[in-house]
Amino acid sequence: MPTLGIVFALGLCQWLYGKMRKESGAAFFKRTVILFGAGIIWCAGGWWSYQTIHSTPTQWPDYAFESLDGGIVSFAQEEPTEFTVVNLWASWCSSCRAEMPALEQAQAVFPQARLILINQGENQSTVESYLEQSGYQFDHVWLDPNNKMGQWLGSQAVPVTLVFNKNGELVTGHSGIISVPVLGALLE
Repeated sequence: MPTLGIVFALGLCQWLYGKMRKESGAAFFKRTVILFGAGIIWCAGGWWSYQTIHSTPTQWPDYAFESLDGGIVSFAQEEPTEFTVVNLWASWCSSCRAEMPALEQAQAVFPQARLILINQGENQSTVESYLEQSGYQFDHVWLDPNNKMGQWLGSQAVPVTLVFNKNGELVTGHSGIISVPVLGALLE
């Protein structure tokens, strides 16, 4: 979308420039068509190259994480449930903080799904302090100090919520603040 905005802005500048020079309608139309055609090719080429370089992963990675009690945990160690919901978050992220009440509620509302919060890039004391001060109680909070999950996903943005099935296949995901109804729709 930002690219299309740039192309639109360039087209508008082109139009204003043409009006100022009082060029003929045919010349203006030709230059505008060329500009918008180049913009569309630029957008399509960027999307194609991004998809080629950053393919979406399909199976959860074989990574080990540290739980808040100091143990080493991984997806493979966990007992399979119908769904595993993984939320990538950080305490400094205002969107992540805004979705925490919904995630805590979802943990109780969706017993068929195991909810795992994987903190991106923070240490144990920071995470524990935030959860304690906020009063949140989550069954599974893991630490990912090196942002391995973000690298695996091809994005360092948080919050991101991923839904895996019991076979460990990535079913769907959601970027940005998630609510209980949106999570419910993802689990259907």
